[in-house]
Amino acid sequence: MAEERFRRSVGPAGTSKLLGLAAFVASALVAGWLGSIAISAAAPTWYSALAKPGFMPPDAVFGVVWTVLYVVMGVAAWLVWLEPGSVGRNAALTAYFVQLALNAVWVWAFFGAQSTGLGLTAIVALFLAVAWTVIASLAVS
Repeated sequence: MAEERFRRSVGPAGTSKLLGLAAFVASALVAGWLGSIAISAAAPTWYSALAKPGFMPPDAVFGVVWTVLYVVMGVAAWLVWLEPGSVGRNAALTAYFVQLALNAVWVWAFFGAQSTGLGLTAIVALFLAVAWTVIASLAVS
């Protein structure tokens, strides 16, 4: 289903749809980039000193994984956006942008403020927003 919608978006008539894809992916990557600023500032000192579990992957993995995650989030929101006549589309997109903002807030709360308590509070709110996004998006696409 998503593959067919993508095929319909290619070509002169689909230019605005591809621009929409670029906008959704760019908005997700900007949220990730804003978070990376806080990580870059805190990682060399505060974060490095935290006790971490043995199963934690190396730091080099996080940039790649988070970039892929943000791109996929943007594509998922775009697929919802491609359903203009759907009931609940606006609610799903609102949920997406709320959770995207909370993604950036979490990084700043944890890394920027160097606070595990603020980070926990933000990640609980983020988890709830992600659940809202998933449920609202499933009703649309």
